Amino acid sequence: MLQRTDLGGGGLRSTVLALALRATVRPVITAWTLAPRLPWPYGVVDHAGRFLRPVRDTGYARYRLPHCSATRVTPPEGSATGRTVVYLHGGAFLVGGHHLHRQLLGRVAVRTGAEVLAPQYRKLPRHTVSDALADALDAYRHALDHGADPTRTVLMGDSAGGFLAVMLAVEIQRAGLPAPAGVVAMSPLVDMVAGDVPYPGCTLFPRSAIGRFQALAARVEGRAGRGTDPIDSPTHAPRRGLPPTLVQVSSAESLYADGVRLAEALADAGVAVELEVWDRQVHVFQAAAGLLPEAAAAIERVGDFVERVATGRARLRAVG
Repeated sequence: MLQRTDLGGGGLRSTVLALALRATVRPVITAWTLAPRLPWPYGVVDHAGRFLRPVRDTGYARYRLPHCSATRVTPPEGSATGRTVVYLHGGAFLVGGHHLHRQLLGRVAVRTGAEVLAPQYRKLPRHTVSDALADALDAYRHALDHGADPTRTVLMGDSAGGFLAVMLAVEIQRAGLPAPAGVVAMSPLVDMVAGDVPYPGCTLFPRSAIGRFQALAARVEGRAGRGTDPIDSPTHAPRRGLPPTLVQVSSAESLYADGVRLAEALADAGVAVELEVWDRQVHVFQAAAGLLPEAAAAIERVGDFVERVATGRARLRAVG
């Protein structure tokens, strides 16, 4: 079942943010698309997040997984709900880490009252997308091993992390682990096959950017001896029996069609899906919740979804 909701946007603050990103971030991404094989300093990008102040009264700590580090964000004292969010950050499988997403993680923790666990998964070009997914599965196992109730646990991610969140739900099913209560995918990348779908440009991404990301991922996968088969994706992987899913996407971003295709594919497989289309917002606008009223409203709706699905009551597994 697919429930689509079209929401507002495109206000003055959204326009100013879009212009600022077009003038600063987009030229860097454009330069990358011209020479993606250069030794770009991907790790430096995360340190830009040091300028972002942590959300007030939230706690931040680090811990280790088998192949990567991870961040644990706790909600303000007295507001914990016993819920857990396993969060997979975006960044085209190239950038991101402890700092760049800490405000967004903090806002999720405050709104949901959940402990947020965010693996800093292995990234391109040194590691494969399959490695990133393996790290995400390790994070979920870690959460279960340390007392997380799967019926009160939600998988969440943005952009490339949206891809990982949905594919993690698939991997959990394949591994025979207890299913999480739900999935939230913000502006998710869906396909990892270059050329399958033409992507328009947007505020952040020039027209060729997504294809370059896909080609790089496929090249690294092949270099690692994983063969030439396309990387499994949420629209091709088995989807029946996956938990309720919320997809948030902007009508003005390059990945708008991906979000819609994901929602439709999940609904066709019998998954309960809520698709929210926000008008004229930038890619992963939710990260600007301290600036944009639309972003704050989107995080509020994410919290509403988490409250509906992560109730602690065991759900019957879909059959068919």
